[in-house]
Amino acid sequence: MTVSRWVAVRRRELGLDRVEVFVPQAHVAGAEAEVDFGEFHVRLAGADLKVWMFAMRLSASGKAFHHGFANQAQEAFLEGHVRAFAALGGVPARVRYDNLKPAVVRILKGRDRVENDRFTALRSHYGFESFFCVPGKDGAHEKGGIEGEIVRFRRTHLVPVPDVASMAVLNDLIGAGDVADDARVITGHKTAVGVEAAAEACMLMALPGEPFDAATLLTAKVDSRSRVCVRQAYYSVPPTSCRPAPTPTGSAPPRAAGGGTLVGYGVGTIALSLAFAGLSTVASDKADAWIAQDWQETRK
Repeated sequence: MTVSRWVAVRRRELGLDRVEVFVPQAHVAGAEAEVDFGEFHVRLAGADLKVWMFAMRLSASGKAFHHGFANQAQEAFLEGHVRAFAALGGVPARVRYDNLKPAVVRILKGRDRVENDRFTALRSHYGFESFFCVPGKDGAHEKGGIEGEIVRFRRTHLVPVPDVASMAVLNDLIGAGDVADDARVITGHKTAVGVEAAAEACMLMALPGEPFDAATLLTAKVDSRSRVCVRQAYYSVPPTSCRPAPTPTGSAPPRAAGGGTLVGYGVGTIALSLAFAGLSTVASDKADAWIAQDWQETRK
């Protein structure tokens, strides 16, 4: 019998397997933050959509950062960190997570995890440690700060359902909510969130010289209809920006990012937003008006 099995047997014999111990949390400034995604609804350009909010909360001061995304893809997860660290003015020593797929490839025994390579690259770039909660409902209690923060922010700033023209306008609204929350005083705290956050900012690790590139390089081929397929969504490529046989120096792979997908091919580059719920937009000074129309037709 192994030691771990013997301990398990003795725990059952002593009745310790039915005893739960709770330790009140005490947070040191700059030591830890919590991260999670939360969903909410928005009326975006006339369409009723469910979108996602990335949230990071400093455990000591309660200062939180929020940003809206069209999905929970890994690019949105990584970009959320980049934006959060920049907004908070530094990097906490440790960040607490549940077992999000953008961060965890496999759950091992205890708190051991096989992390996604891109997430490991993000941690190495900013120099913070990761802490993963136990799976299931019990794990939610280990990061109750961010769980409650998402619900509070949604009820305070996203009710009634926001009616906006674009994701940029939506995130301006969310950013205004973050600024307004600096004046609130959390139960059990003596001063406002903004005051405590300013003091905690001095305890955060310094930001690196350059932000982490959250985009993912992809490869794609242009079909007979001048389109490339990126994650089951088709994007039009203008013929003037394509070459029948592109050379390595004349072509660039698509870059999928949290705020949109950059499609590069041949000598031209056009920026396309991620397709979601049938809504599609194109924003690039190198793209003609017909590209947007053609791309929308391919989505029908």
